[in-house]
Order: sequence, then C-alpha cells, then structure tokens
Amino acid sequence: MKERVIYVSGPYTEGNGRSREANIAAAYWMGCQVRELELGLVPFVPHIAVLPFPPGGDDWKPAMRECLAHLRRHDALVVLPTWRESRGARIEVWLARRRWGIPVMDLEDLAHWARTGVKAAA
Repeated sequence: MKERVIYVSGPYTEGNGRSREANIAAAYWMGCQVRELELGLVPFVPHIAVLPFPPGGDDWKPAMRECLAHLRRHDALVVLPTWRESRGARIEVWLARRRWGIPVMDLEDLAHWARTGVKAAA
C-alpha cells in the first residue's frame, strides 16, 4: 500500500479565545489521529514542521509561503473543526480545492477516503 501524506490545516495564531499553544496542540492531536487510523496515512503538521521565524517581524507571509510549498506536495488535506476561523487555513483549503485538486476532508471523511478511495460527497 502506498503511503499518502496528509496535510493538517487549522488555526495557528491566537484568536477566538484560543492561544497559539492551544492551536498547535489541536493540530498535533489531529496529526496523531491521522496516524492512528493505521491506513497508510502519514500526517504533516505545519504547526510544528515549519520552523518559527525570528521575533519582531511580520512572519505570516513567509510562513504561508512555506506552508503552501508543502501543501502542493500532499495527497490530501484534513481540516480541524475550527479551520474557518483561520485566514491561512481558508487560503490553504481554497488553493487545495480550486487550484491544485487536492482533496479536502474532515477526519471522518479522510478515514472513508483512505479505506475506499472514494471521497465522501461534500
């Protein structure tokens, strides 16, 4: 079975009552859930994989460039339940769907897709 690499998308910066640390923890948890499906899926969690930028600058744009460079190489994108609250996640989802043809799913649909090869109707 070919391993498929799954990009985890969701909020990173603080907002909506959650800290950056809480968002990182949520993304990490999602990556663990992807791995625990044991369906040949390899999680990629940009929240912990993309190196932090030095403090004092506007790091959002360079971080997004790096995240998008990674996303283009993945087999699917799995979203956290809070993904719509993140400008970066909304951009990732839009580009994955509209420009690169990368399937975008929640965890339940991802499991179905990995087992059957069929993406659930959105």
